[in-house]
Amino acid sequence: MCYSVTLIVAQIKASSGILCHIMRQCIAFRKNSMMSTTILPHIGQMLSKHIRTFRLYRSALARDIGVRRESIDHALKQPDMRLGNLWRICHALNYNFLADLSALLPPDMPSAPNAKDARIAELEKEVQQLTTERDTLQRVLEILREK
Repeated sequence: MCYSVTLIVAQIKASSGILCHIMRQCIAFRKNSMMSTTILPHIGQMLSKHIRTFRLYRSALARDIGVRRESIDHALKQPDMRLGNLWRICHALNYNFLADLSALLPPDMPSAPNAKDARIAELEKEVQQLTTERDTLQRVLEILREK
């Protein structure tokens, strides 16, 4: 009994190792195919440009987000960074880099509707109704004037 359980466990490990290898290859292929068609923005350069434009001190930024200045220097050389770090930098510099990044996405890419979009749609519908009502009242007035 113990021998068959060991054999089954060994077969599962062997097959899961093969499956893991195949999965890793599929993921690597998918990443490579996505990366070849997508141009990624260099977030470090974007941050560096902002810091230069507004003449900000990297040491002050480092203090504000609680890291060493060397870490900021390193981050500014990197093409990407973790979202949490970018979030803290946005708050420290009082600037929305995430909006800049979203502006770089294709315009046909869908995004989640926000409250403003829903309100705009509601107001456009109300304008349509009021325009129809106004036109109807103008026709009624014209008819009354003719009599």
